[in-house]
Amino acid sequence: MNLETLFKPKNAIAVVGVSTTNWLNPGTVVWRKNYFMQGAKRNVYGVNPKGGIIDGQPIFQSIEDVPEKLDLVVGALRAEHTPELVEQAGRLGVPAMIVVSGGFAEVGGKGRELEDEMAKLAYKYDIALIGPNCVGIIAPPYVDTFFIPSERFTRPKFGGNIMVVSQSGGVLADQFFAKFAQREIAIAGAVSIGNKAVIDEITLLEYFARDPQIKNMVFYLEGFGEGEGRDFLLSAAKTNKTIMVYKGGRSDAGARAAASHTAAVATSGAIGSSAFKQYSILEIRSEQELVSFTKTFTELSEAGRPFYMSAIHGDVVVLTVSGGHGVLATDLLHEYALNLVSFTPEEVALLRTKINPSAASIASYHNPIDLTGSVMDDDIVYTLDTLLQMPKVEIVLLLILPYPPFISMALGERVRLVARMHKKPVVAYVPRLERYRMIFEALEDGNIPTADTIEQAVQMAYAIHQRSRAIARFDARNKESDLTSLTDLDYSIEKDRIKTPGIKSINLQGSEEGVKSKKGSKKAKQPL
Repeated sequence: MNLETLFKPKNAIAVVGVSTTNWLNPGTVVWRKNYFMQGAKRNVYGVNPKGGIIDGQPIFQSIEDVPEKLDLVVGALRAEHTPELVEQAGRLGVPAMIVVSGGFAEVGGKGRELEDEMAKLAYKYDIALIGPNCVGIIAPPYVDTFFIPSERFTRPKFGGNIMVVSQSGGVLADQFFAKFAQREIAIAGAVSIGNKAVIDEITLLEYFARDPQIKNMVFYLEGFGEGEGRDFLLSAAKTNKTIMVYKGGRSDAGARAAASHTAAVATSGAIGSSAFKQYSILEIRSEQELVSFTKTFTELSEAGRPFYMSAIHGDVVVLTVSGGHGVLATDLLHEYALNLVSFTPEEVALLRTKINPSAASIASYHNPIDLTGSVMDDDIVYTLDTLLQMPKVEIVLLLILPYPPFISMALGERVRLVARMHKKPVVAYVPRLERYRMIFEALEDGNIPTADTIEQAVQMAYAIHQRSRAIARFDARNKESDLTSLTDLDYSIEKDRIKTPGIKSINLQGSEEGVKSKKGSKKAKQPL
């Protein structure tokens, strides 16, 4: 299957199911978005059996009437008519389709039969098909099938290094796009896979793993089909790119909701979490962690330096000018099982050496390091530089409170320059107020993960720590090392085996032979 034409169609696109009377019809919205897309270098045709005209452009009665070779067909018509469309596309040699319509396996009965028929036809004709029951793909300037009207849709920045894959279109539009736009997290593109009748998260993971522009991937998943959980883990284990999973349906009630939403049966929360950790996948557990993790890795990937390997043990120093902020950070570090570094009297003396006398006489160096409100820019810069040179320090959590009178708006730029000299991560907190934009923009320009809450800053440090451990596992597997050599990284699950109550244990280190293809039939959904 040619996934390239899904994301970068070079020839024409046809949108089937447009309406000449209803401007909010999903097909019409998709057609107009793609027809007027800036920078696109391909034609877009609308299709409706009744024909007609939209915006002065003729609407064709069938994809067989379109006067150009089609790279992509978008189906926005009733479920019962979709298999026939797939058959037509197959006979024409169309390599890719996106079906945004609902009414398939998620409703059961006849809907499941229609989905199975559609999938069999897609495999027969080797069509890379996304959906059904999804909002499809957004990958400017090539394609955008998100049928949410533009005035109701918040778009994040594009041109980033992270690809988003979601089983839910609603979660994608709200939890991802709206929050990413707010926090200025740029993405490379996004895919809503819905019922994943043909193309699933495994296929997409393997495809994006080969794309040099993609450094990070984040998935929202509600469940795996038969054998898919194992395959997803094995595929993730083959790439050193950052793989993050935001998992829905972890509770019993959530699993029931997932079944009615995308026909998925969710994996046990405890089983999934253990498996993700063992196979170098970072699990996102909340909306705030979603922002914290993705912001961290999109920034650090742009920096192009090996930040992660220094944070295996999670040894952190909190540098602040407010004792209260230090206390709050300490509580949160404890919750995330991160460690506060202790200093010897000699190290404390070194840290005090070049601090202005007013601050040096009252500053606390017990970690959190509180330089107090008497601090100046030079004091923060010197202390940060000294800390980053200490082998025992893995991460510096810098809480910048721009309230003291001697802190200037140039501090962000000076911190950026110091951080660039060291191969250790610095995570910053700055109140995200317009008056402090000069500080946090300088930090972010230097690819320093910058939070707007203390908890988010701690989550960023935690994400770096978890990624460090994930890389260690990845390297150990590549060197064919026995994972027992990484006992300090163990997550209390039997090495490379997962045991599910009532289900035979699965050997995740074994051969991939015998993994059944989805070709020809849709797999039943079940736990990993």
